[in-house]
Amino acid sequence: MATLVKSLSRQNYGLSLFVLLLSIYSRADQSYPTVQLQTLHQVSSGWKTLLYVDNNILSGRFRDLIDCSFEKIPFQVSYGFGPFSRIQRQVKTNRADGYFPANLTIERLEYATPSIALIDDQKILIRTVTKPLTRNLRIAAMRGATQELEIARRFSDLVFPINNYNQLIAMLHSGRIDAIVGSQLFFSVTDEFEKLDHRFITQHLESSSMRAFFGNDFLKKNPTFLNQFNAALALCAETEKRQ
Repeated sequence: MATLVKSLSRQNYGLSLFVLLLSIYSRADQSYPTVQLQTLHQVSSGWKTLLYVDNNILSGRFRDLIDCSFEKIPFQVSYGFGPFSRIQRQVKTNRADGYFPANLTIERLEYATPSIALIDDQKILIRTVTKPLTRNLRIAAMRGATQELEIARRFSDLVFPINNYNQLIAMLHSGRIDAIVGSQLFFSVTDEFEKLDHRFITQHLESSSMRAFFGNDFLKKNPTFLNQFNAALALCAETEKRQ
């Protein structure tokens, strides 16, 4: 059985690679349908090396990977911005084709399909050392971050959605809340993160990759898109690792 799975995986990868190479070859002198991808707006994003929006211009590692992927397939990408909750609703109601970055959750699978991992990540809980984990612990997580809010509710009955990571850390540092749950990847490049000293303790919770999600209605209209995008993304991610 294991040998068969490996064989089928090789065949599927070979087919995807063939389709990808064919699409790269066919890009010359053609115009392609535009995929409307949503991501966090300027107020929520602030991670210059990962995801940064300034005057509606997106930069960072996530864009580099997605741009690289679209350069290899017969589609082009257009970026839009908004609060995390809103950009998810836009895909759910077919007002946009996809959004990123987000974790895999059952709720999102009801209306969208994830790509392979853009960047691997881990969820962490950071709390004040003097505050034990009880159901009355005041925990905050980013508004619209379904998985992070669900994790926070596992620990406490007092969970507060907050607009961005800088606010999360500032509120923890000032004592307005007792703990925060979020992405290690994003916390590590948040400006306010340096304020967290020996008075705070970090607990590693679970691995959780960041992905792009594409609306199921969009994928029905473009049945070849996701395989092409994933094959291209795998090549771009491998290239990034070698740099």
